[in-house]
Amino acid sequence: MKRFLVVFVALTFSLNLIHAEDDTEGSFNLVLGNCSYALARDLVYHEHVDKVFVPLVQRNATSVWYGDQTVYCIKALNENEESEGGVAFIKEGGISHHFVTIEMHSKTGNALHYDVQVYGH
Repeated sequence: MKRFLVVFVALTFSLNLIHAEDDTEGSFNLVLGNCSYALARDLVYHEHVDKVFVPLVQRNATSVWYGDQTVYCIKALNENEESEGGVAFIKEGGISHHFVTIEMHSKTGNALHYDVQVYGH
């Protein structure tokens, strides 16, 4: 059972990283679910993550949301135009769950600027 759980968690983590989109050069965004029909009234969580750069240090942040609504769209949009990317991924929960934990990492020596949006109904 433990082996199955480890494989499942590793597979889930890998699948979430596959969904990370590179919209513009140097900008890595996480967009999961049916976001083309996301309505402003369904926005259940919004956070702007800002961490200034520290030389030779990787900046990290975690956004957590728990609620009664079922998540159908998750966006973590990298707003750092000067960085050469970063990564955002789902650590727990996500689409079709009542909770989500999103983890964000900058590249070493870069700032971390993400706009996190969770839509549910």
